[in-house]
Amino acid sequence: MKLPDLARIGQLVRPSETIRKIRRALRRRFARRQGWTLLAKIESHRGPLPAGLKRQCDDYSREILGDVGHAPWLYAYAACQRQFREGWIPRSYYMEHVLPDAYTAGRLCHDRHLTRKVLQTDLLPDVAYVIGGKLYDTAFHRIDAKNARQLIFREPKDILFKINRAPSGRGVCKVTREELFHINFKTLPDGVFQTRVTPHPAFDKLLPEHGPTMRLTTVLGVDGKAEIRAAHLRVSRDHTDFVKPSDSVNVSIDLTTGCLDSEGFVTTNLQPTPTHPDTGFIFAGHPMPRFHDAVAQVLTLHDYCPLGKIVGWDVCVDFEDRIRIFEWNLYAPEIRFLEATSGPHFRGLGWEDLWRQSRG
Repeated sequence: MKLPDLARIGQLVRPSETIRKIRRALRRRFARRQGWTLLAKIESHRGPLPAGLKRQCDDYSREILGDVGHAPWLYAYAACQRQFREGWIPRSYYMEHVLPDAYTAGRLCHDRHLTRKVLQTDLLPDVAYVIGGKLYDTAFHRIDAKNARQLIFREPKDILFKINRAPSGRGVCKVTREELFHINFKTLPDGVFQTRVTPHPAFDKLLPEHGPTMRLTTVLGVDGKAEIRAAHLRVSRDHTDFVKPSDSVNVSIDLTTGCLDSEGFVTTNLQPTPTHPDTGFIFAGHPMPRFHDAVAQVLTLHDYCPLGKIVGWDVCVDFEDRIRIFEWNLYAPEIRFLEATSGPHFRGLGWEDLWRQSRG
């Protein structure tokens, strides 16, 4: 087939420019509405945003970010911190301008069975994969269903099954040894079986059975080397089995000391709290085990596999003091909590100029 014929087929397969413009406009409109929604939630407990701060947000959006339509997210950030800070990245701007520039293979992290292979690390607690209704070990050797129990439960711990392409804590379920007898692997979607990690004793008073995790956010700096820009602890509520970004408590971690900040935030409305709402655990100054070792590990992995300019790593330290990585969020890692509560975190990366490139 001649090259012009291939080009014509490509035009038929791809959506038209009009369709793409409509999709972009709808995504942009939705992202900006989310800023107004978050602002309303914050104002419900923080009080109205002062007019002076609102004007600063408008001016910054218009003059620095090229569009006053990004101001609602800055309103939410300012309402949370009760001040205006230059360098904030509105989530709407992040989605519209940063993410298209940030990834070469962002959706790769959705295929959980590939993470261990791509990163070439044994820090993930993977024990088996389901691919196309068939069971494989972590070296991708085929395993018969009759041997599944011996493979998956080689350690006397609970097992989790995580479905591919199921973000934000969805698609995760606990599997017992007895239940495994009744599973028909042919009916399962693609996914990964992981050992349920028992957290470090430092979390004994903080819902340890629900798996608190550290989210370490790394970026590729202007020199192409990985840098740590933010870290926070994500803790579930007592009415959930796992950490759910939409219903949990997040606490920033000081990058220098590796200790928790004095306040955490309920993710549903970013209401501050000095203690965990369900356990009363006091956050201020509590040290994170092996924090700097964990940071060094994810920086090494990001440098080894620089597929995204920003990555969110979900990390835990287990009861044997081992660093464990549950997953990497290579596609659209969330910045809402980071920027609203302790940002700006992304100065010096040139992100605020990306809108000029897209218009040029």
